[in-house]
Amino acid sequence: MSINLIIGTGKRARETIIPALEILDDEIFLYSRNLNSKNPLLTKNYIKQLTIIDSNLKKFDRIFIAIPQHEIYSYIFKLSKFDLKKVELFIDTPIIGQISNLRIKKFIKFFKKVYVTEDWISKPFFKISNELIKNNNLGNIKKIKFINSGFSYHALAAARSILKNKIVLFAKKTNLKNDNIIYKFYFKNSKIDLVYPVDYDKGKTIIYCENGIISDSFIDKPNSYFISRKINNNRIVGYMINGNPINFTNSKVEKKILSKIFLIKLENHKLENQEKIISLVLKLLHMDNQFYGFFEGAYDSFLFPMIGRFKYYFDFSFNGRSVIFNLFNLIFK
Repeated sequence: MSINLIIGTGKRARETIIPALEILDDEIFLYSRNLNSKNPLLTKNYIKQLTIIDSNLKKFDRIFIAIPQHEIYSYIFKLSKFDLKKVELFIDTPIIGQISNLRIKKFIKFFKKVYVTEDWISKPFFKISNELIKNNNLGNIKKIKFINSGFSYHALAAARSILKNKIVLFAKKTNLKNDNIIYKFYFKNSKIDLVYPVDYDKGKTIIYCENGIISDSFIDKPNSYFISRKINNNRIVGYMINGNPINFTNSKVEKKILSKIFLIKLENHKLENQEKIISLVLKLLHMDNQFYGFFEGAYDSFLFPMIGRFKYYFDFSFNGRSVIFNLFNLIFK
């Protein structure tokens, strides 16, 4: 059992972080300037209140920062004053609403590890897709299309993750009729289409590979793979490929996660949020097979304000890193 501190009691903490820790049977402490003893969260016997940030923080295994972007820097600065070399820090997305938050990088050395709680990269759809590509010789990914199914930096993070964190070389935003928007991201040998508006219930995601297609909706084409959820009483109880059951992770761990999700009380019952909880549990167990840290999270959330403002984005890759992003890193030391 790990001991966790969540700084912030907003929607993100209530709907996703707390349920993920509840699945792990972890101990939870909450800190917020506005938290009082009458808060419904404190009626749960596994949640306790922390009233002051001081040297006692060393007792925690993990600290979660789940507060508005403009407050992140000041809180991490305060935390860095204590000896937290044995504490894992989790910063919620997006990191970059304010570009000046890049200054947070100088505090990374004061913690055991610094992660970004980007749930999408560990969503079962993408984990299963990765295995399908490897095990069925589907070849390189040519295109990923989010049709009303992907939200900004979350979709970009998931796509870049399955593309092995490639750098965006060119991107553009196109405004269509009826508030529809298309974002296009171009990599060296692949691209992403992100079609708005978002409707998680009706949207679909399609991955086009050299030798096949993977989708979360049925596609009647040769060598296509349909990844679907198995639902019982509006809870996710498993996943299937073309109608056949499939494990998205270690079967014992998967059984525990899905049985707990079925039983615990959720503030947000939507399937999309259930997948966020599953993904966060995998991240906390270090079973997402990747490290998504400060720089990865900062890069993905940095791109969207740039494209939103200028509608176009150009970049170069040097030694596998973004030249534009590195320039901003140098400015905000």
